[in-house]
Order: sequence, then structure tokens, then C-alpha cells
Amino acid sequence: MEKIYQQIIQGLQTYFKTHNFYHAVVGVSGGIDSSLTLKLAVDALGSEHVTALSLPELGISSSENVQHAKILTEALGATFFSQP
Repeated sequence: MEKIYQQIIQGLQTYFKTHNFYHAVVGVSGGIDSSLTLKLAVDALGSEHVTALSLPELGISSSENVQHAKILTEALGATFFSQP
């Protein structure tokens, strides 16, 4: 499994370098799919090159999910923004 993970990281690094991209913005919801995407981006690019953006919908998105997204982002060292 570790080998596959490293191949994904290398693929992301190659893609960003090939296209002259230096920063990633990842939409985060607090769920597992966006959490994994955020982790992959941070591991591939470094936390200083990743911004997590939460776009909670008032009345639909739970505050708990937004909080989970923020906690994970901070734990990974990336920048977090939330815009309802």
C-alpha cells in the first residue's frame, strides 16, 4: 500500500511541475474524500503550498463537519478558509 501511495504523490508532483503549478486549493467538507485529497496535496506539495477552502451551505452543512475540516487542515499545517 505504501508503494501505491508514493506513486500517487510522485504523480501529483510531476503533474504540478509539468504544468508550472505551485499551489493547490482543495475544497474540504470534513468528509473522508476531501480529507484524503487534502492529505495527498500536502504530502505532494508541502503544507505551505496548499489552501483548504470550506464552503458550508447554511442550514445544510453541519458545523461539526466544518470543524473537522478546520482541525485536519491545521494539523497538516495548511491554510484554512471558510466562506459560507
